[in-house]
Amino acid sequence: MHTYKTPGKWFVKAGVYDYRNLNEPGEIILNITQIFTHPNYTNPFKNSNDIALFKIDGKIEFTEHIQPICLSRNISVDGKFAYVTGWGKTSENGEASFKLQQVQIPFLDIEQCLKEYGIKSIDETMECAGKDGIDSCQGDSGGPLVTKDSLNGQWFQAGIVSWGRGCAKKGYHIIVDLEAVRISQDMKPDFFNPI
Repeated sequence: MHTYKTPGKWFVKAGVYDYRNLNEPGEIILNITQIFTHPNYTNPFKNSNDIALFKIDGKIEFTEHIQPICLSRNISVDGKFAYVTGWGKTSENGEASFKLQQVQIPFLDIEQCLKEYGIKSIDETMECAGKDGIDSCQGDSGGPLVTKDSLNGQWFQAGIVSWGRGCAKKGYHIIVDLEAVRISQDMKPDFFNPI
């Protein structure tokens, strides 16, 4: 959410692997008509509730390259691993990747992260994942943090890449808010604030 301001300047590309390819097979591009921000964005801390919903101009059809994902419903992530994907930098001082990258990272106990980052940075909207040398990087913000339910084998989105210190270190991922699930079905701005 922290990078979006005006809907008319943004669009959604779905089904993309190589960002340089302007006409990739299976890719679709849709304009964003409205952006809804969380009413408690930056409250109580700078990165709290770092989530927004986009209303797009058109429909996304599911294909071989474009698939939906389930949203978490309080499934425990303790001791589990997740995957982060994105086109961000591949090293601290490196260039952004043109091809979609993924990395497997462990979920971390919140107490570990509180010791590292301090209590004035973290709240219940955040999940901590990653380890030194392996995590998301600048340019991956807004990307998914996905994991597999060990009970039924179904993939679900456990969070959204939000922030961290440096690159490839423990990072924070905003937990996908179940209220956002409700809003995403009808896009009524009674919970999220339109920009």
